[in-house]
Amino acid sequence: MSKVICKFCSAENDDEHERCFSCNAPLPKSDKLSETDEKSLENFISSTEKTILAAKARADSVTFLLFLLIAALWAVAFFAAYRSFPDERTMTVILGLIMGLVGFIVFGGLIGHFERKAMHKAFNQKVVKTIAEYLKATGYSETDFRYIAGKTLKEKSPLLDFLTEL
Repeated sequence: MSKVICKFCSAENDDEHERCFSCNAPLPKSDKLSETDEKSLENFISSTEKTILAAKARADSVTFLLFLLIAALWAVAFFAAYRSFPDERTMTVILGLIMGLVGFIVFGGLIGHFERKAMHKAFNQKVVKTIAEYLKATGYSETDFRYIAGKTLKEKSPLLDFLTEL
């Protein structure tokens, strides 16, 4: 009897089981798919991930505009403080640096927020439906899809994270 590793929780399962004993996720059954089927699924999965990454890229362009706005506000505030307190230039510079650091931290949080929100929206509005239609049209199972996705996608792939929501 061989073992199958769950792609979602990394638990080791007997290959006769259809679901993981630890997280109840469907387990891959590689012997059902031909090489052509696997290649077809790999291509579909890669194009599906590109949809999610495109949503992330669109969010990045909006976030860049937000960065420019934050930088402009910081520059105006720093300049106004620098001009308003001529006797306290050192303190004004220190305050400006602190304001810049806080702005940078806020910007970093906004990047992550907008990227996750955009990818999640793309997944829920477009990708879930596309995957369901593809599986129905081709006759592949969700287990086959998850198995090939686990093999095809990188460990930090956004699509791999979203597949737990299918």
